Amino acid sequence: MSGAARRFVLWLLFACAVAPSVVFAQSYNIVESVRLPAESFVGDPIELRYRVRSAVELEAPTRVPEAAWGDITSVRVIERGDEYDVRLIVVPFEPGTLTIPPIDLGGVSLDGLSFLVSSVGEERAEVRGILGPERLPGTRLVMLMIVLAVAVPLLAILYLAGPGRAVVRRVLARHRARVPYRKLLRAIDQLEKNIRYDTARDFYTHLVGALQDLMTSRLGFECRAATSTELTSYLPALAAQCGADAQAAAPLGGVFETADSAKFAGAQVRRKVRLEHLRTCRALMVELESLRRRRRRLPGSRTGRPEVADAGV
Repeated sequence: MSGAARRFVLWLLFACAVAPSVVFAQSYNIVESVRLPAESFVGDPIELRYRVRSAVELEAPTRVPEAAWGDITSVRVIERGDEYDVRLIVVPFEPGTLTIPPIDLGGVSLDGLSFLVSSVGEERAEVRGILGPERLPGTRLVMLMIVLAVAVPLLAILYLAGPGRAVVRRVLARHRARVPYRKLLRAIDQLEKNIRYDTARDFYTHLVGALQDLMTSRLGFECRAATSTELTSYLPALAAQCGADAQAAAPLGGVFETADSAKFAGAQVRRKVRLEHLRTCRALMVELESLRRRRRRLPGSRTGRPEVADAGV
């Protein structure tokens, strides 16, 4: 072999020996690494981000490598000037320190990367009992409302069917007994307010009508069609029904007599007299109502209607 041939062969051998070191010289440098999330367990997806500085251009692999410890679902390469972001998404199925297989990025092969995966059992060393099903928010309030909606009407029906019936009757009777009294006081207030405008006839028509309604309620028989003479004869019974002296309601007789003169004889009654009659009616009715309520609260008091002497009924 000639000298030129030997030199060529030696040069070729030298080139073959130097070529791997030239390829290796085209290395990379990982300047930053980030793991999201910072802590994860078996079965949790993890994103691994590496900032790679390389002299050659990198590109995403056409084929994602397979790992024995789990899945590598994607590999992306994002250019950042003279650096590259390499982002991997992995799902490990084994705990411990796991090594990522080499990844061909075109110019370089990313190798020697690893990450740590914790086991669920390591974090939960204490075994806890099985928790029961959680209640929806507001469940207790809804259940309470349902129970009340069923229980209250049922208890009310049972109460009204038993001892509550008498109580309800007494409450209704008291209410009905007070209605004419309150109606009379409202009528007196209205008559006093309109005394400048009402005629004597209208004034006494409304006043006597309110008194007749109250006497009908208290005495238990119809007094609305009674004459003034008859109404006057009922006054002792009205006083007795309220627990007062028989002559306590006698001043109303003068009101009935004046009312007859105004309604049927057209008498003109002075405003001062009419005001005095309003004051008499109000004071007398307040006193009788007070005595009536006090009498009803006494044990053993009679609640029946008093007899009316010489009333013709």
